[in-house]
Amino acid sequence: ELGPTEQKMADPLSGEHQAFDGEVATLLFPHADVVIHWITARATRVLAVPRATLEPFSVLRYRVGHRYAEHVDYLDAARLEEYGRMGDRGGQRKSTFLIYLRAPERGGETHYLANGLRIAGKNGLAVAHDNTLPNGEPDRSTRHESTPIEAGEKWLLRTAIREHPLYGALTADSR
Repeated sequence: ELGPTEQKMADPLSGEHQAFDGEVATLLFPHADVVIHWITARATRVLAVPRATLEPFSVLRYRVGHRYAEHVDYLDAARLEEYGRMGDRGGQRKSTFLIYLRAPERGGETHYLANGLRIAGKNGLAVAHDNTLPNGEPDRSTRHESTPIEAGEKWLLRTAIREHPLYGALTADSR
């Protein structure tokens, strides 16, 4: 089993908490696992970002009926300030990167509400989207959801790319 099933996410526009009703586990030590190390190296090459700007990967598991309600992945001003007070110097979540480890048999599409794009994942498919506009401001058109799983399970590996290094000297590749 993965972690608690009630991960809460605050909607920056309304302040309401949106629930992810699946299971989640965060991989705090990416270099301890050769597969995660390889995925990290590949993602940083493809996205052309320094390794130190990646948040720890999370594994998300959705079972039948699970969904992730409408949300955005960027951090609102209050959350950025709160993170800064806790010593987080990574700044804004510029983009999101995820890999479909296991696609559901039916349902579970990633649905971008502004343009109607629906991504029905396939095993191994990687998806990245920007969370900010070129000027660095949050892009409100990135609001998305995961539709309910109708059959099978959905497993994702997810990270966010921050605007500044998160780990400084602790990471060998801070570029």
